[in-house]
Amino acid sequence: MDKSLIVVDLSLVVLLIKITTHLLKHKAELDELSQNLVKINNKIEKLDNEKNLLENQQQEVMDEILNSKSVKEEAILKLKQLELSINHKNSEIIDIKENIELNERNY
Repeated sequence: MDKSLIVVDLSLVVLLIKITTHLLKHKAELDELSQNLVKINNKIEKLDNEKNLLENQQQEVMDEILNSKSVKEEAILKLKQLELSINHKNSEIIDIKENIELNERNY
């Protein structure tokens, strides 16, 4: 076999080894990136779940506020009804007293 062919063959072998080494290095980098991507996706999923929980809590608080507002409005309405009833009773009392005074003057 010719020495020049052996040198070319050896050069090709060295080149193949370098390429293989680079490919293995890049594969290791890709594997690491893939693992990091999985970790990132897991973190995103966890944060999304936490966000959903917070949104649910927020909705519950908003519902409580609306319910409290409704209860407050009902209490105010009841209070106004009681005030009207009291005013009506006061009017009745005044009318009765006036009738009594009028009857006393007439007798």
